[in-house]
Amino acid sequence: MIKRQSATILVSTIIIMGVLSGVFLLQNVAFNAQLRARSELIELTVIDNIQLQASLKYSQQKAHNQTVGEANVIVTGNKLLINYNGTRHTRQLLVKPT
Repeated sequence: MIKRQSATILVSTIIIMGVLSGVFLLQNVAFNAQLRARSELIELTVIDNIQLQASLKYSQQKAHNQTVGEANVIVTGNKLLINYNGTRHTRQLLVKPT
């Protein structure tokens, strides 16, 4: 009888540990997704800031090739081509081109 009781406790403990491991794994996946979304939002905010600064600089200096922070910006027509962190983003020029 003692061996059966020990086995029941062992099996229950293993099942509880397995469930807790699964919960921790799901929590880790959710946390990583939140971090990824946050970093994407930060990068989009930086790109929007670059768009604003490049548009203002273009309206003042009419410079078609610019460097804003770490980004290279090319003005073509009413579009901004922003090269930032090895990726190219296209944004609208916020002022009327002349």
